[in-house]
Amino acid sequence: MIKQTTKMKKTTVSNQSKPRANRPTVLAGTEEIVNNWMAFEKEGRRYRHKSACQELARREKCGAVGALIEELYNKIDDNWIKWRRDVPPSKKNWQLRRAKDLAKHNQSKEKQLEKNIAKLLGKDWFNQIPTASGLTSSSALKKASIDLVFRIRPHCYELIELKCESNNPLFAAIEILLYGLLYIHAREHQEAMKYPLSDDSLLIADEISLHVLAPKAYYCDYKLSWFEKTLSDGIEKFAGSKLKMDFKFKAFSAGLWDKGCDKKTLQQALDNVTSAFLH
Repeated sequence: MIKQTTKMKKTTVSNQSKPRANRPTVLAGTEEIVNNWMAFEKEGRRYRHKSACQELARREKCGAVGALIEELYNKIDDNWIKWRRDVPPSKKNWQLRRAKDLAKHNQSKEKQLEKNIAKLLGKDWFNQIPTASGLTSSSALKKASIDLVFRIRPHCYELIELKCESNNPLFAAIEILLYGLLYIHAREHQEAMKYPLSDDSLLIADEISLHVLAPKAYYCDYKLSWFEKTLSDGIEKFAGSKLKMDFKFKAFSAGLWDKGCDKKTLQQALDNVTSAFLH
């Protein structure tokens, strides 16, 4: 799938004696890599800022995405090498599930919508899929989970970063890209991580599509169709011949996060999801 790099070959090294507190989380350092790659015009700007997404849309150019993806993957792999110990990651990672309960005090529109989709739309929708349990300290990356997974058909899935109002499209794209790289890494090291496989396991998929899904208004201040294509081409090339992977910005009509939203309304809205940008 992926050519073995020097860093990937180091995975035979044992770090079991290294104090756990000194081990990096599996995504440690990735934010810095992205910010350095972006080479923002204003010092201190970070990709989580809306101004960063505005700058990207205005510039209509970025660094080599292939180089970014490879550097991020190698950083993840290097962090995993330093984290490795005799206890493997949680077997719950990459397992399809439905987390339907929503705390009464939780007013998050994204969370309300996510839970409604998982609760109402049947056997092919899943949510809160853990990616890094057992690969972090107890105080870090508590929510390294994919918001939604949709099974298009056997061995073909959409991994979805759901947004309603928070953050910005660039930040959301990097979030789901990192989960995509964690997925590729888990496949590459499935035996060492001792992840169980079954006929409906995510880890034996043939096709994975990485999506940002948000209301149309979420994208209105940005022109990022060129970035969508650039990122999609980059991850497709990196994933290689054994796995088909792409990236898309997708849009739905506003208002779906209403707690009283019924099954029919949700289904119709998701059936009518469109591309966020005209190409």
